[in-house]
Amino acid sequence: MGCQINLRGTGTRHAFGIASAVLGTRATPDGRLLVAGPGSSERVYECSDSLIDPRYAGLRPTRLIRAVTGSPLGYDPERATGVVLHTLSAVTYHGKFGAVCIGADQADRGAPARAAGTGGRSRGSGALRREAPDRWDGTP
Repeated sequence: MGCQINLRGTGTRHAFGIASAVLGTRATPDGRLLVAGPGSSERVYECSDSLIDPRYAGLRPTRLIRAVTGSPLGYDPERATGVVLHTLSAVTYHGKFGAVCIGADQADRGAPARAAGTGGRSRGSGALRREAPDRWDGTP
């Protein structure tokens, strides 16, 4: 009988790594993410690595990135809130990608999450879906 220890960065670890890197911070001993500056304000995040919509199939990652960064959903480094995309390799063939939604508090974090479609569902919805046209023309 053996025992396997999985040391790979899977599960929720990548979302935490993305949030920490984007915010330029490390977790406090009690696990909170504090943004440097006056008052060291806390940030919270929500993540999904399975936002799926068949209408995204055929979409190039660069086009999805432009749609998000050019909308109110995009990450704003001055406010340290917004949506950061990841796992974009499956969007073209399967209409699937991931997103980390960072907010100033639970309600703020939930607003971009719901808009991006991560709010407890794995189907893309809300503002991100509205950012995407019904048909992709194949341009990058």
